[in-house]
Amino acid sequence: MDIFEQASRVKLRFPFRGLSSAEDLWDLSREELDALHSALTATQKKDVGESLIKRRSTNAIDILDLQIQLVKHVFTAITEAQSEQRKAVENKNRKQHLLALVANKQDAELAGLSVDELNAMIDKL
Repeated sequence: MDIFEQASRVKLRFPFRGLSSAEDLWDLSREELDALHSALTATQKKDVGESLIKRRSTNAIDILDLQIQLVKHVFTAITEAQSEQRKAVENKNRKQHLLALVANKQDAELAGLSVDELNAMIDKL
């Protein structure tokens, strides 16, 4: 079963800014997601400790695992989207630079023509 389906079935909430839902995770920054992940993993380490007496129920552990998986998934997706966006901007800037170089070369090529050749080109227009 998909982790988002699981989250919606159990009405999963996250201890961030009160209680946040799974869809609220998409509005968080990478830093906020990292902080939430750290808090959840700290809770997981504390709750799944080595004590035989003070153990959380399996259901609570499963929910905590699901929360951690969701935060990781959203963090990864946001990181990839930002990387793709950054790459698109870099490609756009590179293309503009190359187009400017082509225009400069074309201008230099035209500047090397004689007046008669330039006049002939003008007459063709």
